[in-house]
Amino acid sequence: LSDIEGKTWTVIDQLDQQAQNLSEEDRDYLALFVAFLKTRTPAFDQFHKTSSDLILRWCAKAFNPTMETVAESLAQARGEPVEIVEAQRAFEMIHSDKYEIEFPRQNIIKTMLNIAAELGEAIASMDWTIYTCPADCTLVTSDNPFVVIPPQDLDLTISGFGPLTPGATNLIPLSKRTLMCA
Repeated sequence: LSDIEGKTWTVIDQLDQQAQNLSEEDRDYLALFVAFLKTRTPAFDQFHKTSSDLILRWCAKAFNPTMETVAESLAQARGEPVEIVEAQRAFEMIHSDKYEIEFPRQNIIKTMLNIAAELGEAIASMDWTIYTCPADCTLVTSDNPFVVIPPQDLDLTISGFGPLTPGATNLIPLSKRTLMCA
């Protein structure tokens, strides 16, 4: 990440000075950098944990609908029969959600890297407009600077939106003077 940031800061400096043309390599680095602004945030970590927790709990219930299936799964995993009392406790635990799921940090990092790579490619292929603030104005940058504005005709009661939603506008302050619109 430090290599990407190092190469990107020179690109951002060029944009701050209102450079008109970026090389393809510069565009690629900037797109990947911007993608990481979306994925390497506390909000992304929380989203990953919450989503994974919901999915895993749903799967646990779906794959263990009865006490008998729980007993079979436990017996198969252990290679020996399981007491019915133990299967009952496991079934109740699964269906009452009375357990914790821990997510290893490397899983979140792997997801962050995979999504950033795909999002970076998509951002590199988008049309960009770079805006520069006047000298008496500044943009606010933060630990979660990536702002996605949904298309006006999107019915938010039916679906969500994200940076790759057709017609969405992505606003990313790159520095206190430069804003990327993709």
